[in-house]
Amino acid sequence: MYTIINGIYDNGKVTLEELPPSEKRMKVLVTFVDEEIEPSPNGITLAALQAAEQGDYEEVTLDDLKGQWDDL
Repeated sequence: MYTIINGIYDNGKVTLEELPPSEKRMKVLVTFVDEEIEPSPNGITLAALQAAEQGDYEEVTLDDLKGQWDDL
């Protein structure tokens, strides 16, 4: 399973915006994004998509996910 956590890289350090899902030793993948990602026009946020991934399906409807997919 993958969990996405937003963060900021500044001056050689990465600061996470939330705690990782586990305290045990884990591999990580780091992706650097050159620009700020704007919220989609239909209001879906990355946090809402992450909540859906973790089983909280009330925050994101199927139509919302379809709209997000169509925007790509």
